[in-house]
Amino acid sequence: MNESAGPQPIPKIDEGRPVHLDQEPIISKGRIKRLRGMSRPQFRLRVDELRVFYDVAEGQVQVLAIVAKADANAWRAEAGEPHEEDPPQQSKG
Repeated sequence: MNESAGPQPIPKIDEGRPVHLDQEPIISKGRIKRLRGMSRPQFRLRVDELRVFYDVAEGQVQVLAIVAKADANAWRAEAGEPHEEDPPQQSKG
């Protein structure tokens, strides 16, 4: 067992981030998904058994969370913000 001092970086995220988030954060190529019905987070990146939830605004990527695949739905339900629904239209009559 490897017991080292301090947290260890997640290599797949560290190595994958420049390719997927720095250069092409909104282009879906199988790993990136635009989350419909959500105002936040806007996107999800799949990296093996991890999910990276993030927004893109004014050309900047804001990583909101990195969670295990098993915890992704629970995180979205708790921290995600759905789009506000349009107010109901009144009938003219």
